[in-house]
Amino acid sequence: MAADKVLTAAHCVFSFGSVEAPQNFAFGLSADLPPSFTNNVSAIAVSSHYDDNNYDTNYYDLAILTLNNPLAQTPAVLWSNIITSSPTSFTGVMLGYGDQGTGAKSGPVGAAARLAAMNLIDTGGIMGLETDFDKSDGSTNTFGNPYPIALEGTTCLGDSGGPLYIQGGGVVGVLSSGYNNYADPCLYGDVSQWASIANPLNLEFLASQGINVSDVPEPPTLLMFLPSLLALRLCRRFKAQ
Repeated sequence: MAADKVLTAAHCVFSFGSVEAPQNFAFGLSADLPPSFTNNVSAIAVSSHYDDNNYDTNYYDLAILTLNNPLAQTPAVLWSNIITSSPTSFTGVMLGYGDQGTGAKSGPVGAAARLAAMNLIDTGGIMGLETDFDKSDGSTNTFGNPYPIALEGTTCLGDSGGPLYIQGGGVVGVLSSGYNNYADPCLYGDVSQWASIANPLNLEFLASQGINVSDVPEPPTLLMFLPSLLALRLCRRFKAQ
């Protein structure tokens, strides 16, 4: 997208039927950032298909933030192409600042803990996407291959609004929520749920915000994601069991 736009999850900026007031956000790898890395949010657009009182609308859990000042791409601020085709069965890369979903006790949260992990995109298509966190003995499988791939991990609290990439490609989803049928959140058996970029209603929303939704965008048509935003309230939600 343009340098003044950020894509995130709607529930990060929308609650109880209203949008959060625009605030200041900092971009980068450290909470101690120079003023040039701080941008004001002038507007927030939430998908009209999202309802924070209806879990079934998590398929549409997307929002666009417009910045007052364009942000240059740097090693600390990532822009990404978007992919509009279904990524099911591809290897995905997830990125976030939240607690560490390592299969053990959750690790620290914050800018210094920005981490990435791999996972197979097991289910989804054009509606929503899911990844599950498998244990080495195959005992915590929810769907797909019961055994983990190299560097497999999961998301955790604080990762909402973060991107799901296709390995070697662009962004295919935005983290919305998760659940675990085997243990506590973020441990082995954890399932992450992502709003799919390929969902026709999500493509419609992005296009309404002036975003080129082709698989191979022109150079200015890029996406920035909220894992680069350190001052925003983020929380990965959990599905009621």
